[in-house]
Amino acid sequence: MPHPSNKSFYSFMFFTLLLIGCQSKSSTEEQVEPRQFDQSLADELKALAEVDQVAANIPQGEYTKLSKRDWHNFKDSVFRANQIRAAQLLEKHGFIGYDFEIGRAFPINLGDSASVDVRRKALGMESLESYLNEMTEMHFMMNKGYYSEKGITSPSFYPIEK
Repeated sequence: MPHPSNKSFYSFMFFTLLLIGCQSKSSTEEQVEPRQFDQSLADELKALAEVDQVAANIPQGEYTKLSKRDWHNFKDSVFRANQIRAAQLLEKHGFIGYDFEIGRAFPINLGDSASVDVRRKALGMESLESYLNEMTEMHFMMNKGYYSEKGITSPSFYPIEK
């Protein structure tokens, strides 16, 4: 799991949770009932990111009064608590994984995958395949040397139905 002091990690978590954050009826039912955006979860993630960035920085404000040992204890407790909470949220809501052999992103622990695009559309989001293709391309570009050594010259995208 990435280190929780990375702002992009929390952005990733936020958008991953949006990926499946709306409850729906069983995929065997005809209608999908989107739920309202989970503002309390969004607020929690924002607060986690804010305290994480305090701990990831040099001591400022009231934290300058802490001893070196107390500062490190504070940092460790923040990182540990955030990592535990992040793991709980990712286990519950799912996350993006990567198949390094073909260089493709894929969802892990995706609940009710049959209606995920209906829920995403209700939130004004692109299709899951489009999102996965964006993540695939970013991952491929960051690891281009690795893939080049394996003879893979381009990302492996999901087909997008129009």
